[in-house]
Amino acid sequence: MTAHRVISTPLDGAAVRDGRLTLSSPPPSLNNAFVNGKRGRFKSATYKAWLSLAHGDLRNHPSWHVPGTIRVRIVYSRAETGADLDNLIKPVLDLLVAAGRISDDRNVAKIEAGFDPAIQGVLVLVDRWAAEQARAAA
Repeated sequence: MTAHRVISTPLDGAAVRDGRLTLSSPPPSLNNAFVNGKRGRFKSATYKAWLSLAHGDLRNHPSWHVPGTIRVRIVYSRAETGADLDNLIKPVLDLLVAAGRISDDRNVAKIEAGFDPAIQGVLVLVDRWAAEQARAAA
């Protein structure tokens, strides 16, 4: 078994119990986020463009991070993507880590995701998730 390599990402802003973000567009499907090259896998141009746009969206929000074990709820606009729901989750989680809004996606204890025709872009809600909540939800 190999050890998990930890890459430290500075956390953004003050620690809060919950946070809310809106992104102007959904990510590309995970199927289209990476390309294979002679030296391994690389981020696709489409994924790089989305990351740049998403980081710009984050600059329009106050700084915050949610520490500890968390729940992430993500709502996408179906009109803006034809991708499978499960292929849209990982890019958003990776964005949260890269932006310092969560310390590591291994701290995500619960994910809720869906489509809503009333949503434009992507709505992301992050909050603390305690063991008591997990047992009550089961």
